[in-house]
Amino acid sequence: ENGLMTSSDAIEDSDRYYAFYPYTKDCSISRGSTVDGVQYEVKFDARIPDEQRIAPGQLYWNGNICAGVASKEGVYTFRNLYSLFKIDIQIASAAKIILSTENGSLAGRFSCYAADSDNDYVFDSFAVKPEMACSSITVLPQDGSRTFQMGEYYVSAAPVAASGKVN
Repeated sequence: ENGLMTSSDAIEDSDRYYAFYPYTKDCSISRGSTVDGVQYEVKFDARIPDEQRIAPGQLYWNGNICAGVASKEGVYTFRNLYSLFKIDIQIASAAKIILSTENGSLAGRFSCYAADSDNDYVFDSFAVKPEMACSSITVLPQDGSRTFQMGEYYVSAAPVAASGKVN
């Protein structure tokens, strides 16, 4: 809460600590995994919804999950786990936006594997594996409005390379 972690559980003493922010029940952390022959020290499981309701100038709630690693001193350097699209709406009659890709995953569940290969407490190596993936995201106005207000909107998407064009 307010950027501070509290826990009633004992925290094991370690040389490295992992975190994601902001908290969401749709994200979890586990230790050590090998992907395509490469060892990653931590795995983050997350979910990007295929329908997002967004207000002008904002992004979907919990739509910018960041992950970090820290030493015993507790200073984290966070990296984004999600991609963000900025959409500038210049007409007052748009009721729905659909982002889609011909060959990739924009939404759904995915696992993001991360490593700090040079031990400087900054994630520098990532691998992403989509699970239950969706190739499109439907964006709707927040609060049940029938149309979008003119302005900028930010859409969260999975951190997966999408080949082809994004529509």
